[in-house]
Amino acid sequence: MLPWVVQYQPKSADDIPQSDAVKKLREFLTTFAKQKKKAALVYGPSGTGKTIAVHCLAKAMNHEIVEVNASDFRNKEQINAKVGQAVKQRSLFFESKVILVDEVDGVAGQQDRGGISALADIIKNTTYPIVMTANNPWDSKFSSLRKLANIIEFPAVGPGEVFAILKAIAEKENIVFDELALKSLARRCGGDLRGAIIDLQVLSQPNKKITQELVEQLGERDRTEDMIQALTKILKQTDPVIALTALDHVEEDLDEAFLWLEENIPKEYTNHDDLCRAFDALSRADVFRGRIRRWQHWRFLVYVSNLLTAGVAAAKDAPYRAFVKYSPTQRILKLWIAKQRYALRKQIAEKIAEKCHCSRKRAIQDVLPYVRVMMKNKDFKLDEYFRLEDEEVEWLAKA
Repeated sequence: MLPWVVQYQPKSADDIPQSDAVKKLREFLTTFAKQKKKAALVYGPSGTGKTIAVHCLAKAMNHEIVEVNASDFRNKEQINAKVGQAVKQRSLFFESKVILVDEVDGVAGQQDRGGISALADIIKNTTYPIVMTANNPWDSKFSSLRKLANIIEFPAVGPGEVFAILKAIAEKENIVFDELALKSLARRCGGDLRGAIIDLQVLSQPNKKITQELVEQLGERDRTEDMIQALTKILKQTDPVIALTALDHVEEDLDEAFLWLEENIPKEYTNHDDLCRAFDALSRADVFRGRIRRWQHWRFLVYVSNLLTAGVAAAKDAPYRAFVKYSPTQRILKLWIAKQRYALRKQIAEKIAEKCHCSRKRAIQDVLPYVRVMMKNKDFKLDEYFRLEDEEVEWLAKA
């Protein structure tokens, strides 16, 4: 079964809600030869139809579309190899072509060794229209691109339009729904139509029903609830396409996503084989994360993300229907408690070292074990001798 974001994606530009933005983009593509600026910088929140609009317009104009994700091709050499070659070659089977540089936010100027300047040079000499998509084009690193491009905004889709689309999909899929629940789903998506459709599919999949109670389980799109929603898309799904988008809009970084998944996978995956495969995907993601840290090979980041999302989702044979309450990791708290315990041990060892005229390390290894035993005998009064505080005495008693 196709994900609904694919199955119900717009078939033509007329189906895209942002008609004004589509009109401006169509005008840029149709009058490209007369345009002084040879590129368009299309921006707006995620899930508002920026990329699909380019595809629909290119198809209507019988133009080949050459799509490059800037997050995968970041530095000068890679951009020249992919985009530079595309603007030099004619299309074999179409009248012309459109170069789509998706998610240009992924190129980070100096960190990616001239990626932005390389893209700007290509725009100056291109013979084909170049369309770039971005979430935030006003970052200072994009100043050179803004000067060379037509700026076109794709605003967030309004709740009314989102509701109408969700309702149409629900009716086609024979889903029993509460209109108030659908309206809540439309409001809480924050204009992210793609996210709302994914939410609709995830919530309705078990019982073909949407209720207000189900929608409220997702919560608002804040920091914590975003991560819980992402876990729902990963752990409750077997479809890797849906899972792949799970971490796109969460504020937590991938290191925190590792901890969330490590904590909650055993709660969800009760089948031992599923659990084994899920942690295998998690461990492989950690291997690539280590390579990024060691060698700064940031191209491995896509493998980390894919393994954390699609890899974990596809690890199970079938979705689990039982409700599971996801929670943040307890590892950080345990590390903090352990750190506090070791800090107390260090503090005690320093007092022992002072009295025994030895190093702190020697006190921990050779003296502290005997002090613990001797503390059980109140006659020694070691707490007075070493000037131990009450919490230090308590630690020695429990250790």
